[in-house]
Amino acid sequence: MTKLQTKSVANECETIRRIYQDIENTIRQKNGELARIKNEWRETASQKLSQRNDVQRALLLGMLNALVDQKQRLESELFALENQRNDVRTDYQFRKCDVLICGIR
Repeated sequence: MTKLQTKSVANECETIRRIYQDIENTIRQKNGELARIKNEWRETASQKLSQRNDVQRALLLGMLNALVDQKQRLESELFALENQRNDVRTDYQFRKCDVLICGIR
């Protein structure tokens, strides 16, 4: 491999590293959002449904269902992001090996 090719692979590594960092930041953000939803759910669930009238009970149950849906959606997004992060990590490790191998030659 020429120096130009080695530099190209190194640039790809840097791009992959940035993508990985973006995914990490998104995962942190989604985890924070998930924690907020869980807290909201706990607060809403702690309101005694038995002491509410039918309309209030229906509203609270609707809010709980919406929060559960949001939670499930976020968990799916997090699962996909974690898979993407693992793929990027693997790609980065292969590229890094390419750079090391080029440097040895």
